[in-house]
Amino acid sequence: MAEAAARRLAAGFYGDDVTGSTDALAQYHRAGLRGLLLFDRPDPGELAALAGAYDVVGVAGVARSLPTERMAEEVEPVLAALRAAGPRVVQYKMCSTADSSPRVGSLGRAIEIGRAVFGPAPVPVLAAQPEFGRYTAFGHHFAADGGTVYRLDRQPTMSRHPVTPMTEADLRVHLGRQTALPVGSLDLTAYELPAAEAHRRYRGLLTDGDWGAVVLDAVTDAHLRCAAELILAGGDQVYALGSGGLSHGLARALAEHLPDAPPRAGVPRPDTSRPGAPPPDQGWSGDAGSSDVPGPASSVARSEASGPAWSAGTPPDGSWSGGAPPSDVPGPDDLPSRAAPPEAHPRGGPTSGVTGPDGTRAVGPGPEGTLRDSARGGGARPAAFRGARTSRGGGPDAGLPPARGPVLVVSGSCAPRTAAQIRWALDHGWGGVAVDPDAADAGSPAALDRLRDATLRALAAAPGAVVYTALGPATRANSHANPLAAVGAALAHAVAEAVAHAGVRRVVVAGGDTAGQVVRALGARTAEIVALLGPGTALCRLGAPHGPLDGVQILLKGGQAGDVDLFPRVRGGAGGEPRGHRHAGAR
Repeated sequence: MAEAAARRLAAGFYGDDVTGSTDALAQYHRAGLRGLLLFDRPDPGELAALAGAYDVVGVAGVARSLPTERMAEEVEPVLAALRAAGPRVVQYKMCSTADSSPRVGSLGRAIEIGRAVFGPAPVPVLAAQPEFGRYTAFGHHFAADGGTVYRLDRQPTMSRHPVTPMTEADLRVHLGRQTALPVGSLDLTAYELPAAEAHRRYRGLLTDGDWGAVVLDAVTDAHLRCAAELILAGGDQVYALGSGGLSHGLARALAEHLPDAPPRAGVPRPDTSRPGAPPPDQGWSGDAGSSDVPGPASSVARSEASGPAWSAGTPPDGSWSGGAPPSDVPGPDDLPSRAAPPEAHPRGGPTSGVTGPDGTRAVGPGPEGTLRDSARGGGARPAAFRGARTSRGGGPDAGLPPARGPVLVVSGSCAPRTAAQIRWALDHGWGGVAVDPDAADAGSPAALDRLRDATLRALAAAPGAVVYTALGPATRANSHANPLAAVGAALAHAVAEAVAHAGVRRVVVAGGDTAGQVVRALGARTAEIVALLGPGTALCRLGAPHGPLDGVQILLKGGQAGDVDLFPRVRGGAGGEPRGHRHAGAR
């Protein structure tokens, strides 16, 4: 009992949309940490109980789509509950494209709310997610599209986002438009410094200025890990804003440094025995990855091949080789006292624990002496896309059994990638139901009845069906409207009817803002990872006690996530032969 009472979460997070929340959950899962996603606001007592069974607990919210003046009532109670649960780090999970504005989903406001809950320390912000084609260099953010990396304000999709178009690539300026707090940055040259000097530079940003937030660069997975080590050294409990890239770096750092503990009864450890998925980073079930991400000829690939930096110019006496760090270099306090069994996060050798002059314990590097080696962690480098598919043309993903019954996809996304996925499915024998969210009777009982009937007809005639409100950004008559609540309610109605009357047990929801509305309307309570299909595409199992949705598997994806043939892959089995579109028509 005393041991259970002493347990604390390794990490907690609030996701500002549901799809981003499942991405964060997936990153911790890949590192071998047990995670649970909640769709309702938790209380501290509930989180304390969950700490006995999980390493990470996240709360999926909708702040990204909220007016700024409503964010505090949504976010602050969750952050307060997470803070009381005592995790090592609490992350505000933001999108890797940093899309937000002073009026909607303000990240500046999220910084302010976090400081009100956790104290006035500068808030680290890390938006990069290299495996998804998102990079930050010298404070400026970049995003890939169609294999080309663009400055964010010139990226074809994000620069034309219907709600929060990105007009500024410098994240310091972008955030500065959303808060009066000054915003500084730690650029990527810090990662080339000896460990102690890098820590001093970061510590200086936290203590020597009046920064309200600090943007951290990253263009490789190695940078993510180095940044995570710095962030974790910033205090006993740290609040940070970041993408799934930050989740990835934090997960690797936490999983490696947590002392081993036996598995807890009733909570299965993620399966690390799948072919092509070695621990600790379980990788994806996909093959070559998203076509958005540049290929191996890029400098990113070269940097990864040679390992993390943190070594260039290190003098013989200037490295952190396991001795006590300088007194002005902070070390993280002891991390939570439980973790995965050794096979879930193997190490290349013991790390050295160093007790600093203030009594805190720093996790030191291995024998080479620089934080680069600590960041490398002695294990395999990230297994981004280890091949597990039996065929490129929609064959089954290894370990993903075929769905029981047809698969339903509902989409409120305007993203070109989702449009391509919808067209692929329609071209391969899936049914299609087009919904006009701007129709005069949208959301009326009659319109919902028509939607139900059309959806059930489509599912009866095909291996799956797609209910969608748009085929790209130019297909809505009123593309600047944001009928989010009406769209979410209608698509949730289609899902509920399909589960109740068509035997659907596997569902995809496309669109970050849409997914939050749909999940809340459905009344689901929790989600846990079932399978990882690729960046931003985690298949989860819903928990909805005493309801028909309990045990339904759902993939909640952002508009730009996933390969073009994602929907047939979610179904498992054969992807279908090219055929004409089958439209049931909901109008």
